[in-house]
Amino acid sequence: LLGALRDVDAVTGGEMRENVRGIHAHPEKVADIIAFVFSHKGIEYAASKLDAYVDKALAALDSFPPSVEKDYLCSLARFMAARQS
Repeated sequence: LLGALRDVDAVTGGEMRENVRGIHAHPEKVADIIAFVFSHKGIEYAASKLDAYVDKALAALDSFPPSVEKDYLCSLARFMAARQS
C-alpha cells in the first residue's frame, strides 16, 4: 500500500488512507484497496524493496567466513524473498 501511495495526489491518497482506517467498519472496501495497490504498482514496489533488503543482508553476511550457519542464513534470506505468501 505504501508503494502505491507514493505517486498519487493528496486527495486520492487521503481517500485510500480513510478506506484503510475504516476497514473494520467497511470490510467491503478491501477489494477497492487491493485493486488500488495493483493498479498503482504497489506490489512491484514492495518486491523491489524486498530484493534490495535481501541483497543488503547477503552483503552483510559476506563479512563472515564460510560456515553451515552462514549458508543457512543466506538460504533463508533467499527463501523469504522468493516465497509466495
